Amino acid sequence: LLFFSKDKVYFRPGNFYDDNDNLVNVDLIRLYYFDENNSEVILLTGASKNLIIEKEKSRETFVDRIYKNEKFYMDACYKNICQKMELSYFNDFSNDNLINNEIKNKSVKTVKENIIKNKTDLIEELIQNDFKFNEKTNSYYLCDENTTYNFLPRMNIIQITYIDGDNKLILKVILNSKKVSIDLTCDGLKKNIYISDYTNKNDKNYKTFKKYYDKFLSKYFRDFLVV
Repeated sequence: LLFFSKDKVYFRPGNFYDDNDNLVNVDLIRLYYFDENNSEVILLTGASKNLIIEKEKSRETFVDRIYKNEKFYMDACYKNICQKMELSYFNDFSNDNLINNEIKNKSVKTVKENIIKNKTDLIEELIQNDFKFNEKTNSYYLCDENTTYNFLPRMNIIQITYIDGDNKLILKVILNSKKVSIDLTCDGLKKNIYISDYTNKNDKNYKTFKKYYDKFLSKYFRDFLVV
């Protein structure tokens, strides 16, 4: 279980069992990822079942990396034997209301300003454009030939998937921010493009984003993004 608020990240790995299904207390837990140089970056280590990452690391090491679909790994060590596990994740629940009373929420004030309309307005417009609601994924979606448009209101994410033969594009835009993640599979080659501010025309990936904005995002989300 991974829980992050405005100021802390909590990680609870749960119970561990041996080959005979006996509950064991592991000696050491390590959570880490690999950076662009393929070097191991340790996020936390310890033997407690409730591990905490401090405020200054939470946004950078978890939230941004999760939205970029980067991989996390955990080592569980017991009797001098360590087992490496790749962690998969999905969003079970999120909202903007869990705020430490001692912290003034400066980020919300800046990112919400003049970026999108009210979320209710967006949903109403999507419904008018024949988007359907999927209760299982809690998302509004529309399939248009080889393109699937999704809006996930809990996560405030627009996700567009375009498939043309073996080529595939997954475009994610985080509303109330200017962050974009683009996953491309073309001629068997995979590439990830991350844009921290898609309004910055000096960004080396701006033209890439603008191309996909004109082709996909402008069709249903034009009035809800600053470009």
